[in-house]
Amino acid sequence: MTLATLLISLNLLVPSAPMEAVQAPTPRVFVYLPTDIRPRAFQKLLGTNFTGVEVTVFGRVRDFQKNLKKNPPDAVLSYRPVLDTMSAVVTGYQGAVGAAVSESYVLLTVGKKIDITNPGTVIGVVDILGRKEMGKFVSTVLGVSNKLKLKRVTKTEDLLPLLQFSAADAILIPKSSVDGFRKKSKLELAVELESPTKVGFPAIGFLPKARKALIEGAVGKLPAQVNAIIGVKRWNRL
Repeated sequence: MTLATLLISLNLLVPSAPMEAVQAPTPRVFVYLPTDIRPRAFQKLLGTNFTGVEVTVFGRVRDFQKNLKKNPPDAVLSYRPVLDTMSAVVTGYQGAVGAAVSESYVLLTVGKKIDITNPGTVIGVVDILGRKEMGKFVSTVLGVSNKLKLKRVTKTEDLLPLLQFSAADAILIPKSSVDGFRKKSKLELAVELESPTKVGFPAIGFLPKARKALIEGAVGKLPAQVNAIIGVKRWNRL
């Protein structure tokens, strides 16, 4: 028997080491949903309740958009208008409140009449889409064809100071948020205009080749208090 044959025979007698199970990477969800909660605290809250899913919360639309291109996740949780501008995303879950899946927006003022056709009128908004798309969104929601002058902020808590310091003539917010804004401020806030167009509640969209199973399971287990912060009461699977 040659040496080579002997070595081959010995190798056959030695049991091979078991192959380690290859685990699929954890599904990732990007969240861009400006609320009253700081992004880091919101991320911790969602991370605790999104079982088996890695959650990253962004506080600025620019950071969200940049990371979306650089390192795409499996899914995105954001306002419906945000998902609607993302051609690669297919909406899988639509948030709902009762039977409603959308709501009107309103212009909140400090008790003064405004003219949204006046090019000098300034409207405060939370920037969820970026400069160009935000202008289109506001014009569409308010049903005007003229270009509106916007004062964009990154957080909902920054809207009231715009009215307080006369940096804006009105702020655009969801109708469901009016009572909350009134409780936070001593200003005499009044609804000047309700939008003729309704806007979808937050939704969850999937990117191509998304690992959906764990994400879908986590969505179904989100507790009521977390859904309330997101701004919905339940999720409709589309």
